[in-house]
Amino acid sequence: MCIFFLKKIFFRSLYEAASRDIREKRGEEMELLKSEGCFSTEKEYNRLYISGSNKRTFSPSELMIASIASCSGEVLLSTLERKGIVITDMKIETKEKRSTGLIKRLEHVHLHYLLRGTDLKEEEVKKVIQLSKKVCPMIQSVQGSIGITESFSIHK
Repeated sequence: MCIFFLKKIFFRSLYEAASRDIREKRGEEMELLKSEGCFSTEKEYNRLYISGSNKRTFSPSELMIASIASCSGEVLLSTLERKGIVITDMKIETKEKRSTGLIKRLEHVHLHYLLRGTDLKEEEVKKVIQLSKKVCPMIQSVQGSIGITESFSIHK
């Protein structure tokens, strides 16, 4: 009986460890802890602090906008690279529009890409930005809830 119980505990802990590894690889779980007036979460090398009222931390809406901008930027860069277009520097400026009233819902985000690279052609960059919007997971996640527009400028 004791051996059976130990085997059961051993296999359950193996199963839980394997399940945790699979969830971490898929990115399905995140743990947020509330302390010192804000929430925090961590990955292996970083800790992120989140609060809507603490000006020293990121607010949830700032993180939403940063997620949309960085995801679309990554998709844009990888698409340009696949086309053989080299980007040497990129900056994304964001502007947000919120609803009026009590809730102040995020209604619209404008992304302006400032690109620097060799042989950048305006028409080609414009097409890639349109394509990137269609395949960016974050933009597709908020589509229908938050309006997203883009513009860009090429710098030598």
